[in-house]
Amino acid sequence: MSQTSHARNDLHNLARRLGYPMEWIDVPAGPQHQPTWHSTVYIRGIQYGSAYGPTVAAAREAAAQEAYLQLSQASGFT
Repeated sequence: MSQTSHARNDLHNLARRLGYPMEWIDVPAGPQHQPTWHSTVYIRGIQYGSAYGPTVAAAREAAAQEAYLQLSQASGFT
């Protein structure tokens, strides 16, 4: 993963290189004026990462970090 941690971009590039489809599910929780977001990323229909954050972008970034590590290890791109 790159030093500046653009995990979503790195994950997208890895999944694309492997030819794997990727899907995000984003769910808000809490008060409507200040929700917490739960984002889950699925690759080939398998959950690879899941995280919470104050924004969709933050939750996706955290989930992507987890997913990138799992996918890179599973595919031999460590």
